[in-house]
Amino acid sequence: MATLLVAKLYTPDQFGLFTLFTVLVTVFMAPSTGRYEYAVMLPDKDEEAYDLVRLSRRFCLAFSLAAGLLAWLVGPTLADRFGHPELARLLPFLAPFLMGAGFFSILTFWFNRLEAYRLLASSRVVQVSVAALCWVVFGLLRWSAAGLVLGSVLGWVVGSLWLEWALFKRGAPRRQPPRLLEVARHYQSFPLYQAPAGVLKIFSDTGVFFVLGAFFSAADVGQFALAFRALWSPIQVTSQVFGQLVNRELGRRPDRKAFYLRQLAIAVLFMGGLVLPVLLAGPWLFKLVFGPEWGLAGELARWLSLWMVACFAVESVSYSFAAGRANWLLLLWRLAYIAGLAMVFAPVLGQSIETVTRAYTLYGVGAFALLAGLGWWACGRISAPEPPAAVAP
Repeated sequence: MATLLVAKLYTPDQFGLFTLFTVLVTVFMAPSTGRYEYAVMLPDKDEEAYDLVRLSRRFCLAFSLAAGLLAWLVGPTLADRFGHPELARLLPFLAPFLMGAGFFSILTFWFNRLEAYRLLASSRVVQVSVAALCWVVFGLLRWSAAGLVLGSVLGWVVGSLWLEWALFKRGAPRRQPPRLLEVARHYQSFPLYQAPAGVLKIFSDTGVFFVLGAFFSAADVGQFALAFRALWSPIQVTSQVFGQLVNRELGRRPDRKAFYLRQLAIAVLFMGGLVLPVLLAGPWLFKLVFGPEWGLAGELARWLSLWMVACFAVESVSYSFAAGRANWLLLLWRLAYIAGLAMVFAPVLGQSIETVTRAYTLYGVGAFALLAGLGWWACGRISAPEPPAAVAP
């Protein structure tokens, strides 16, 4: 629904600028909290876990202010060299965006530890609703790309305040004095390893937007972004359902490799059925739903639908790497994927956005097929579950 509203109220050029800014912020978001919030679930005592919350928030505040200062100093020059000087007007939103999204992520982990799932669901609804409402209001006011960015910032900030208010009412298990340096040293692997891994994953997922932004107009980026976003939304929801099933069953089954292949085939058929209308009539559907100016997005979506099927299928069974203690292999694949993008794009840059999208899709399908094969191999490394202990008569 939010994508539909954005397409109706904003032009492809404005949506393209918003996408480029969002991708830039996403890269900064991975290290913005030091990834300390990912350790919140680990301590036995809530007092130590809340020290991690405190540490994460202070890290996020310092990082966001430093990133905002850096954007103010060199942002306009870099935006001009990137070929999109209009981005410079959006860079003042970088620091509040990082703080809002970072605090929201940190408190989400804390309340997840407390199993406050209803609160987490309501906070997500608040965050998305505020952002969508602001997009509509600012779109009607003709605030262009700045309206989209400001709406996103307000969504994250209000969502964070919603969780902060819940934290204030519930109270927190503070220990005095807080042992922030102690927990920082104890969990130093998270900023040292988790944060770079997060940045690498973001680059593998969004690197295409950096390439498109460097060689195509904001309007072309906007067309590609709408096609990508319209297809990506169902993946975010349904891949979690498929992934939870695989996570629960993969380690229990003696026929792990056969189960992996069955789930992979089911995922391909399921997502293939979802995107079949786009594959057959993408341009017509996008013009009908989003407006006549988005016909190119429909043409790009026809090709991207194949990429989405491959991505969804492999993501839904990617737990095999963790279960088989082969995360190192997944990391190597991401590095190779990023390097391969450069080699794929080099021969087609300077051609049309449709040609680049076709090359990106064919490369992605092949890369995900390789990853599926590696995941099948990782299944063989999963330890068999221990048999239940015999009960004495």
